[in-house]
Amino acid sequence: QDGVQDFVRIRRFVLRLSLLPLLKRQLVITKVELLNPYVQVLRDPSGRFNFETLSVLKEGPARVRKAPKAKAEAPALPVALMVKEIRVKGAKLAFKDALAELPKTDATLDLRLSLALGREGTSLSYKGDASFEARIHYGEIEGRVKGKAKFDQREVHWSMEVKGDGQELRITGGAKDYLQRPQVVLNILSDSVNLEKLLALKEKVPRKGRKGGRTTKGSRGPQRKAQVPLPDLKLSGQMKVGEVLYKGLKLKDVQSLYEYERGVFQLKDLLAKVAGGEVKGRATLDLNPPLPRHEAHLELAAVEVAPLWKAFLSKGEGVVRGTLQAELNSRGQGLQWEVLRRRIDAQGTYSLKEGRLLDFKPLGAMAVLLGLEELRDLSFRELKGNFEVVRGKVHLRSTLDGRQVRAKADGEVGLDGTLNLPVLLELSPQLGDRLKRKAKFARYLVAKEGWTAVPLTLKGSWNRPRVALDRRFIKKGIQKALEEFLGEKGTGRGEALPGGFLKGLLGR
Repeated sequence: QDGVQDFVRIRRFVLRLSLLPLLKRQLVITKVELLNPYVQVLRDPSGRFNFETLSVLKEGPARVRKAPKAKAEAPALPVALMVKEIRVKGAKLAFKDALAELPKTDATLDLRLSLALGREGTSLSYKGDASFEARIHYGEIEGRVKGKAKFDQREVHWSMEVKGDGQELRITGGAKDYLQRPQVVLNILSDSVNLEKLLALKEKVPRKGRKGGRTTKGSRGPQRKAQVPLPDLKLSGQMKVGEVLYKGLKLKDVQSLYEYERGVFQLKDLLAKVAGGEVKGRATLDLNPPLPRHEAHLELAAVEVAPLWKAFLSKGEGVVRGTLQAELNSRGQGLQWEVLRRRIDAQGTYSLKEGRLLDFKPLGAMAVLLGLEELRDLSFRELKGNFEVVRGKVHLRSTLDGRQVRAKADGEVGLDGTLNLPVLLELSPQLGDRLKRKAKFARYLVAKEGWTAVPLTLKGSWNRPRVALDRRFIKKGIQKALEEFLGEKGTGRGEALPGGFLKGLLGR
């Protein structure tokens, strides 16, 4: 385009023919060799590519289209063609984008190929092998791909290594019917994968509008994205990773089978060892419009919950310890959280044994109301229950069995963190006596087998909880206090109702 830089060049071209087979109407090429062919593709600051000025790409005079004729048989070729060997040695492809919107690429290729074409022009056969390597630079991302492939007109098989940002993957597989409707097998293997680094790659990709990138003038704001057609192929394979790292959590011996066909992706037989236990699961993601749909099943067995809590749920608050057994089934629509939280349904059960809850705001609010600092740090034998997620609400039923505290909860926790959760707290004889000495309302609490029952309600949100005595308890307390007051008044031992009663019921 600029008349200075090469678009295509080649160091040497060799063509060898065998003439005698022409007597039998056969064109036999014994050797074709291309030594160090070089192709350089450039994109300038205006967004034009250097190959756009090629005459073969220019539009010619408009032609009137004629009505299509009935399809006739392809005319026979004058000779059959056979190419015994095509060799491409040291081929190089270089791509540079002045806008930095597409990755800079430097690739090399070695290729060996033979082919044959019959006179009828339809019986093409070929086979060959290739080795390739590519170095890619995109923003702050640098990667390398190196591999080999063998192919013929029916199928292709490959193996390659992908390296970048300290990660390394080995990919093997192949494809049948790859020129029509591919049936692809893709196996992904790795000794170790750092999931945090992989997720951080999107921040290293150049964004449009940054310096050096192209901006669009006259933009009218966000536009509705066009529906991207789903690939018409069948994909399957297995994934095996020795170790997956994420926020201090280690998943070992991770393996799974997967399939993709007609827009539906399935993850099967997921298995991993994590935190002293095991995770099993499966999932289905249907990408067909109008909204992606998904289903999942997950099982956790004998998993230490502390590293899971820290990696996925804690947000820097609270400590959870114990051994977790859980099962979850879910289905929903949408991938963005604002859509998903209104369209997800889930059910599950859980059991956390020999556990501990420390420094949670709802527990702190209970401790303040009852004047019992022990509630800020709860140890227990088992916390178990079940839940159901419907229309953005988690319907929770749970029981806690501890040495000093027992509890039952049956209510709702919103996916947005809101609380509407009645809790029946049961205090050991020791804590119950302390409560009665500190809070006068405790005289109206029910005691069973020495344990004092405290009915509470949790409102507000997870970050700003509000804890109060259950209204039903207050009504019963009023009734009992009135009965005591009226009974004692008849014997002359009664006290003034308003001040003494309210202070005894609500004060400490």
